[in-house]
Amino acid sequence: MHAILIALAACGQSPELDADPFLRVIRGLHDDIADVSLVYEAVIEVRGPGQSADRDEIQGTYVYRSDGASVIDSFTHSSAAGAAFTHRRYALLEGRLEETYDSPDLMGVPLPVITGSGSGGVLNMPGSPHRILYLWYFAPSENLTMEGFENLGWEEIDGHRCLHVRLQRHPGSRTTSISFWIDLERGGHPLRMEMHDDGKLLSRVDQIRLNSFNVNGTEYWLPVHGVQETYWDGKTYHDEPTVRETYDVVRSSVRFNQNPPDHIFTAEGAPKKPADPGLRALDDDFQRQVAQAKSAPMPRTDPDSVQENLDRRLAEAERQAEMVEASSAARRVWGPGRLSRIGLAVFGIVAIGVALTLAIRRSV
Repeated sequence: MHAILIALAACGQSPELDADPFLRVIRGLHDDIADVSLVYEAVIEVRGPGQSADRDEIQGTYVYRSDGASVIDSFTHSSAAGAAFTHRRYALLEGRLEETYDSPDLMGVPLPVITGSGSGGVLNMPGSPHRILYLWYFAPSENLTMEGFENLGWEEIDGHRCLHVRLQRHPGSRTTSISFWIDLERGGHPLRMEMHDDGKLLSRVDQIRLNSFNVNGTEYWLPVHGVQETYWDGKTYHDEPTVRETYDVVRSSVRFNQNPPDHIFTAEGAPKKPADPGLRALDDDFQRQVAQAKSAPMPRTDPDSVQENLDRRLAEAERQAEMVEASSAARRVWGPGRLSRIGLAVFGIVAIGVALTLAIRRSV
């Protein structure tokens, strides 16, 4: 079947593929990748109408297994006023999501692991390689329904012939369509994705570049660059993007079929030190800042100063919550409330953690 499709693509003939055969073809093209791990970098720019952009720079590790287990472990620097240097870990295993958060502002005070439930869509969020890598979306673990499937034939994207397919979703009274342009000749990866809500553009992922990896004579294709732009700010649709996310994979870090154990996909599965030199340097810097925060002069603990500190942290929490709201246009289709509850719970706990830290230091 795969050879026939490639031949049809070469001669420009549209394949007569219905929903179920299409899904079997895509899963067959992805079958060789039992798991993949990589180091990535992301830049997220959030810009309101007429405003300068806040910029978050993220570096992290990503591990995905074909049963849907996933982990994202990342450090974030932000240009926003009052924003903290943060370390987050999201781990998804058998429908259980665990999230951890740390910042030098917490001065080593551990926060509890936040838990929730969901499938792969719950990790389709700002700063996640899920934005450009769709192995998770077509995996059997997602129980993908092919509602409103349309095969729209071949179209050329960036010089490559792709199969254009569309799915319809009906969350509430709205009709949301998800369109993919899939390169069947190079591993079955989308080169573009668009989501429309009642005909209005919500988000677009494009500029996806695929790279070929030859491992022991087997060729694997994987996205190593892509850009997501979001045109909805949580309230209004815009002609220009309000959020732009750029992702790059460190090609030398990519590993296939390493058979990672279940423990990796938990909050406790984080290594003591990152293996990647760049991430290890970030971790060292993070720990230095924690140590400096612990040894710094005691913050003022009068009510006005405590309130000012909390207000600053809550403002940062609200900024990040707005970023999630604005850039997660797919939440109604790919795991809505689960993502919002998890993310907002962490932001709230950060503020609580700061308050607890101040209370602890007052008592010392």
